[in-house]
Parts: sequence; structure tokens; C-alpha cells
Amino acid sequence: MTSLFEYLQRFVDTLNKIIQKSNRKIPDISETYPLGIRANLRVHQGDAYYLVISPDKTFFKRGTSAVDLNLEATESFWIGAFRGEHSIISGLPTGKLKVRGLRSSFVPLVILSSLVLLFDKLQ
Repeated sequence: MTSLFEYLQRFVDTLNKIIQKSNRKIPDISETYPLGIRANLRVHQGDAYYLVISPDKTFFKRGTSAVDLNLEATESFWIGAFRGEHSIISGLPTGKLKVRGLRSSFVPLVILSSLVLLFDKLQ
């Protein structure tokens, strides 16, 4: 069984390839206007990952950081989302996904959920 770490690594690699192919010549304004998503993905009673998706760089690392989007679910839920079995956002009404500060982080949650669904199609 593939681990969440491996799915995150492939997700980040895929997004970085897309960023490199776009070859845009725009200035880096991420310090002035945060154009990306920064999220903490936590596994119930397990690991936590800090994920950054932006127009110029995408990466993840173990651990957490102070961000607005904090998501928690079981490892099987996360793996199912990366396999394309369900969307991340579908965990809200079923109670499988816990989100701190849902109102303020709803738009980044929808974008992240959509990117993960697309990831399954891009492989």
C-alpha cells in the first residue's frame, strides 16, 4: 500500500512539472500577495504534513506550520482522496474531515480539493 508521504511526493512533483512547463515571466509577488495555499494535513493519531502550493514553488514537509488551512482526517481518507475515490471536501458532510476555521478557509479548501482530484487524472 502506498503511503500518504508517497502520494504527497508525487502530487508535489506533478505540480512542479506543470509550473516549469508554464515558463511564465512574471515577477515573484508572493511576499506581497500570497497567491498560494498553505495547509497542514494531519492524520488522526499519526503524522502531520505542511503543504505549500504557489505559482512559483510547491513543496511539502513533515510537521506543521502556522497557517489558516488546518485539515485532519484518517490516513485511509487522505489516500482515497489522492487515488481519486472521493474529493477532500466530501469529508465535510460525512464528518470524516475536520477543518478548523471552516468559514475563513473554505475557498482554499475547495481549491486544494479540486487540485487533488485533478492530480488523479494527470498521472
